[in-house]
Amino acid sequence: MKQLKELLGDSIIYGLGSFLLKATQIFVLPLILFFLKKDEFGTLDYFLSLKNILVIIYGWGILTSIFKFTNSSLRKDHVAFNGFLVVVTITGIGLLISLLCFLIPEISIYWKEIIYIHLISTFAAFMSIPLGIYRQRREPLKYILVNVVYTIVFLGGSYFLLLTSELSYLAILLGHLFASIIAFVIGTIGVIKYIRFRFEKELFKRMLDFGFSILLNSLSFVLVLGTMRFFLKINGTFDDVGILGMAQRLSLFVGALLISPFTLAWLPFVKSHYQKYDFKETVNRVFTIFLWVGLFFCFSLELLQNDFFDLIKNYEYREATNYVLPLSFSYLLQGFYFIFSAGIFLADTTTKYKVIGVIVPIFNVVLYGIFLNKISINFVTYISLLSFLLATIMAYVYGNKRLGVKLFRFRNLFIIGLYIVLFIGISILESKTNYSLEMLISKLLFIIVLLGAHVLVEFKRK
Repeated sequence: MKQLKELLGDSIIYGLGSFLLKATQIFVLPLILFFLKKDEFGTLDYFLSLKNILVIIYGWGILTSIFKFTNSSLRKDHVAFNGFLVVVTITGIGLLISLLCFLIPEISIYWKEIIYIHLISTFAAFMSIPLGIYRQRREPLKYILVNVVYTIVFLGGSYFLLLTSELSYLAILLGHLFASIIAFVIGTIGVIKYIRFRFEKELFKRMLDFGFSILLNSLSFVLVLGTMRFFLKINGTFDDVGILGMAQRLSLFVGALLISPFTLAWLPFVKSHYQKYDFKETVNRVFTIFLWVGLFFCFSLELLQNDFFDLIKNYEYREATNYVLPLSFSYLLQGFYFIFSAGIFLADTTTKYKVIGVIVPIFNVVLYGIFLNKISINFVTYISLLSFLLATIMAYVYGNKRLGVKLFRFRNLFIIGLYIVLFIGISILESKTNYSLEMLISKLLFIIVLLGAHVLVEFKRK
């Protein structure tokens, strides 16, 4: 019980900072809904998906590397600076490739967007270094502060530029850029005293190699989400990309509120409790709790999302609600992946990360290749879901031996069965009722009762 409280506490503390960073995509929704048309948002989302890929590449797994090598290296004070050199090396290569892309006429017309995306990704990667130090040194308030600064500058800057200029979606890109630079500077000021500016060749090489395995692992997920836009654009329009982008931002209710906080706290928790006698039982309890909380979040979003658009009387993006559920499940599977992949981390078999990181994107692209002529918004969401399912299965096969998660416990199967019934109930309810304030209140009361029942059952088990 004490271990679960520790995990919950770390999830809340570090998750708050991470939530603010991830949730900027949710907080920016009012600006999108009131200032951008579907094709403008589609263009923005298209380039933001490219930004998400570059952030992972430029970051080179440095946040996890700092956590790993600071705990294991004799030269702890040299880790951050050598990590910085790794990021500088990768971003330098990225800048060269970006400049070469301008030689292609079809790409050069978007030169402003490409420059903004490169700069945003560069400073976001640099920002992961102070965040990694704060996480490793367990300084949550500073960790949260950097993320709060980023969120405030991004939203405030974007709103000001949208209101006072005709930059359209470029205003949001500039808001991202200002936020990344300012947050990086503030974060670095707080950690400068912990950094020793000395190049260590062996440490640099080890961080480069380990970072590559983490990069493949993280990049595979971003590629899966990013390729949805690219392949959809082949057979569709920026309007379609805009609808898909809105659906994914709604599904971030699951990704930002649950997955992101949990994954930050999970790996340190596993590493510190692995040798304890009740470790496997604790992991099984965590898995069960994560299962019902994740399904509860997916269900709540599915129940209320239509009412959100009816409430604000915005029907341009209402179509996005048809595609939220598979994207929510994709984020939930990502959480299960991180649970199982902790076993790979404990075994120190980074080759398994690389195998997953290579096979999953290939599987994803092969599916698109097979069904290229049938690509639609609905189709790409389910291809994404299948790709995340494959990653989770592989992580289970490679990592669960050390964790001992029992998937087919009666309680897990009961929770899954209960939510299958509830999701079927939603489909019937939505087909037979229209929006009303009374119906919205009834839904909210049902969610509260359902949450209370879950908490009561968990409390009685304790």
